[in-house]
Amino acid sequence: MAHPRSVETIEQIAEVLSHFDVVGLQEVDGGSLRSRNMNQLVHLASMADFPFWHQQLNRNLGRLGQFSNGFLSRHQPFEITDHRLPGLPGRGAIVIKYGHPIQPLVVVVAHLALGEKVRNTQLSYLARLLAEYKYVVMMGDFNCRLTWINLRWPSWGCRRCRRITSTRTLVGRRTAISITSCCRRIWKAGTPVY
Repeated sequence: MAHPRSVETIEQIAEVLSHFDVVGLQEVDGGSLRSRNMNQLVHLASMADFPFWHQQLNRNLGRLGQFSNGFLSRHQPFEITDHRLPGLPGRGAIVIKYGHPIQPLVVVVAHLALGEKVRNTQLSYLARLLAEYKYVVMMGDFNCRLTWINLRWPSWGCRRCRRITSTRTLVGRRTAISITSCCRRIWKAGTPVY
């Protein structure tokens, strides 16, 4: 059941998100009893004025829950693909491409498994999927600490990793990790410049 202040909370989150160009979300609800039948992603996109959004439904419990990954962007991507990650149903990644198809900026929004063995399998899958790209930004809920990613990153193929950062989520309970393989990205006239 939805919390009595859930709409107010979504509005507060939209205010925070309005200061960013690209946002990855995990465990947003696509419109069920869990969210008072509100598609949280669409509501956030509307309130924070994001013209582009994408929802990846990972766990469909009908009226009880529409557990999803989401993506909000002020810049138009040229391609968005959903990937179901290995392991039990309910985990996924969204791969978003910007810029030129020959050398795109690839943004990945991922929600990984809780268990280390399955998480390693999922990271290996993503490493194979992203191996051909030079500029990759990964963000999401990796369900692990930053030290775990730092220790195991080479084992799943990042040869060009420039920066791994960790930030608190809006609810403050978990840590979100962003892994960036390009040093710097500048948006100019709606196009990524590397």
